[in-house]
Amino acid sequence: MLDRTREPSSPCPDETELAAYIDGRLAPRLRERVEAHLAECEECSEISTETTRMERGGRQGPLRWTSGRIAAIGGLVAVILGLAYCAAASVASFW
Repeated sequence: MLDRTREPSSPCPDETELAAYIDGRLAPRLRERVEAHLAECEECSEISTETTRMERGGRQGPLRWTSGRIAAIGGLVAVILGLAYCAAASVASFW
């Protein structure tokens, strides 16, 4: 059983590293480090599990283009937040 009641002993991987892990593109040593972190960090483990589940869509086999999809979603979120900021700024300057 995994002990996730204490703080992880290693820092969380960034999005690029986690996406490469999910895609199976990490070198063995780095992969082991990420797996050790996932065993301790509930949040990262949930992100990895959910991303893998969504990417596979119920299919078995290797994942494809996960990091690109994550980057695209990140870009879309940045655009949406930018638009919201611009809208809020224009409303504030109007009053």
